[in-house]
Amino acid sequence: MLEETNNIVAEEKEKIEDTDLSVHELLTLASIVERESKFSEDRPKVAQVFLNRLEEDMKLQSDITAAYAEGEHKIVMTYEDIEIDSPYNTYEQKGLPPGPIASPSKEAIDAVLEPEGEDFTALYFYARPNGETYYADTLDEHKQYVEQYRQEWYDLEEEAKKEKKKSKKQDEKSKEKENNSDQSKD
Repeated sequence: MLEETNNIVAEEKEKIEDTDLSVHELLTLASIVERESKFSEDRPKVAQVFLNRLEEDMKLQSDITAAYAEGEHKIVMTYEDIEIDSPYNTYEQKGLPPGPIASPSKEAIDAVLEPEGEDFTALYFYARPNGETYYADTLDEHKQYVEQYRQEWYDLEEEAKKEKKKSKKQDEKSKEKENNSDQSKD
């Protein structure tokens, strides 16, 4: 993994030098882009949103960084979750976290090196569970997307809880069968 990353950095040396980012900052931002975007076509846009936010001296406010700081990925992040005190939580800290939160793909690195462009002025994005992503220039517009599609995330979380409960019951039945089988052998 490290060798592959080093090869990508070596290949992209000139592009990296043309940015205002160090290699460490590039990989850190690319790791966030990697985890925040599901589809290839969204990575340059998501990268541009984060670059726009950095340019505006705004917090990145990435759910993925808060989840990383918390140590677990959740389908729905609560206000309590995003208030975790950690240098990795970009809801609490301005700028980039102290390091990458995942191993970024070449695609995510390329997205940071070649983002959507300065004409793409969005400061917010909202992704639905299916990966469809909406971009907004204003907080009000962003809130409309959140309001319109938030329930999909709650439904997905509820479905995951049901699946977990079902799996737990199946595990208990399997253990019970094993115990009964072991007792019958005695």
